[in-house]
Amino acid sequence: MGKKVQKVGGKQTDGGDVPADDPVVIAKWDSAAVKNTLDDFVHKYALELNEDFVENHWETDVRLAICTVACAFAGFACLYGFLIPHPESATVVGSCVLGYFTLVTLLSIYQAFFEEPALVTASAPTTESKTKAGQLKVCTFMERYSTKYTIEMTFTPGGNDSAQEEKQTASTDCNIGHFFYEDGELCKDNVLATVKALSEDVLKGSKRD
Repeated sequence: MGKKVQKVGGKQTDGGDVPADDPVVIAKWDSAAVKNTLDDFVHKYALELNEDFVENHWETDVRLAICTVACAFAGFACLYGFLIPHPESATVVGSCVLGYFTLVTLLSIYQAFFEEPALVTASAPTTESKTKAGQLKVCTFMERYSTKYTIEMTFTPGGNDSAQEEKQTASTDCNIGHFFYEDGELCKDNVLATVKALSEDVLKGSKRD
C-alpha cells in the first residue's frame, strides 16, 4: 500500500466505518507480528459485523479443563511426595505422573491432528435473530515468509433448515501490502472492507424472510 491519506487525531478521514482510535504500527517484515495483528482485527470485525452470532469457546474451555486436571495431578504428586517419604509414596506419585502425561499426550494429539485452525467459531441462535440458525467459522492462513494472507469464512446451516441448505464458503487471498502502509501502520478500513465482503457473500442466503 502507498502513502496514507490525511489524518486527524491519528485516524484516517476517508469515510471509514471504524471509530477513531490509536493507529496500530508494527514491523511489517515480521511475519508473525503481521499475522497476529491481522488475525486480531479479522476476529474483531467478524463478530462486530455479524451481531447475531455468539462466539463459541467450547474447544478452549475443554483444553483449559484438561490442562487444569493435568496440573492438579502434578501438584498432588509433588505434595504427596513431600509429605509421604519414598518408597511409601511411590504408587500414588507414579499414578499421578502417569495421569499427567496421559492427559498431556491426548491434548497434544488432539491439537495436532483433530483441532481445526479456526480463528472464530460462532453460532447464531435458533430464534430472535435475523440470521437463520447455523455456525459461522473464520480461518486465516499465512505461510512463513509469505506475503499472501488468506481469509476463509464458512457458514454451516443448522436447525430445521440444515437439510435443505448447503454449506456456504468464501475466501480471499490478499497481499499484506493491501493492509499496511509503507511505515507499517495497519489500514483498518481495508481489513473491515475485506471481512464485510466475505460476510455478505457467505450469509447472503441465510437471512430470515
